[in-house]
Amino acid sequence: EMNKGRSKQNPVNVLKLRKEFPNKSGIPLKRLKEFDDHLSDWADGPKGTWTRRQVILAIRFSIATGMRIGEVRSLQWNDTGVNNYVNTREKVAVLRNSKTATKKGTRYVPLLDSALTILNEINRHPFNKFIFASNKSNCAVTERSMRIAFNYAKTNLQLPDHVDCTITLYCTRHTFTDLMILYYGVELETIAQVLGHSDTKLLE
Repeated sequence: EMNKGRSKQNPVNVLKLRKEFPNKSGIPLKRLKEFDDHLSDWADGPKGTWTRRQVILAIRFSIATGMRIGEVRSLQWNDTGVNNYVNTREKVAVLRNSKTATKKGTRYVPLLDSALTILNEINRHPFNKFIFASNKSNCAVTERSMRIAFNYAKTNLQLPDHVDCTITLYCTRHTFTDLMILYYGVELETIAQVLGHSDTKLLE
């Protein structure tokens, strides 16, 4: 319309996007142990199953590594040359297929003791290549089941509404960041590299 002279300005410029989502935050660190206890309750309750145990281990692993939910779900035990996998001997997760890796090549995430402890807790599925496996053949735990478990634990914390609404399953990375900065004093540049950011701007 502008090119044909029927409009003097682009009408898109006057549109205002509604802010659907507030700023996200991590799980309050002082209540992280309580949150973890509620995860265990969800996995071991009346409907507890082997798969539910895998689900909460996947959530804990994301908090322990800062990896995205999709990256955690895609992890496999063995290296096929094109996949995401863990090397427990070298204490590293190798991410070839991730949001960051597609632009900048393979990303390496160090596995701290907390992450290695989680891997040691896993009862490896004999017919499933995924680390956080479901009971279906060669399928990882679903994002939906991870969200259900996460929301169960968060709801039981009974946080104020203005705090509760800022915490979602994807905030496991934020919780990892809080832990690294506030508990361990890790420098922002190092955390940005682990998370896959090119600089510290987004992290700040």
